[in-house]
Formats: sequence, structure tokens, C-alpha cells
Amino acid sequence: VLVNSALDPEPKEAFLSIPAYSITPLLAKPMQSEGNFMSQKDIAEEETPTKIIILRRFPDDWQCYVDVDGSGFELVDSAPANTVPKQGPDNEWIAGCVKRHMAFKFGQY
Repeated sequence: VLVNSALDPEPKEAFLSIPAYSITPLLAKPMQSEGNFMSQKDIAEEETPTKIIILRRFPDDWQCYVDVDGSGFELVDSAPANTVPKQGPDNEWIAGCVKRHMAFKFGQY
């Protein structure tokens, strides 16, 4: 059993291991860009940061939960465990989950 393992280099005994339980808490920061549907005012007034949890409970798939307004986490998407590296989903997949959920919650879908 390894907890919060960041072994570098990874020992050869761990090459074939798979995570039995993984939880990664994240926060999303607002970003100004042309494609951002939230106005400057909305971003400046944001009091509750968007919270993200990436979770895997063996044998289930990787799951992305998002809380955009402090009302609680909602399951946004899941990725099959056999398509994701054992370190977890990449940042691009996570960002896509958050963007789709925010667009849905704020009526921009």
C-alpha cells in the first residue's frame, strides 16, 4: 500500500500496479480569454471557487465531480479506467469536464 506516492523513479515492482483508491482535490481559477463566456464582472465577483474532485474507487472508472457554486459536488463525467494512465486523467480531460459543467450550469450550452 502506497499513500500519496510520488516515487521518482518509480520502482519496477510498481510498474504493473493499479490504483485501488485515488482522490485528487483541485480548484479552478477564472481565466480571461475571448472564448470565456463569463464577463469580467462575473469573474471579479466570484466568491466561491470552483472545486473539483477526481476520484477512482477500484474497480470503478475515474470520475470527475464539480461544485461551481457551493451547492455541492455533482458527477460530471467518467472515464473508463482502462483508457486512463494510473496517475489519473490528464488536465485536458479535467478542464473539458469543468468547462462543460459550467456552461450547463450557467446556461451557455
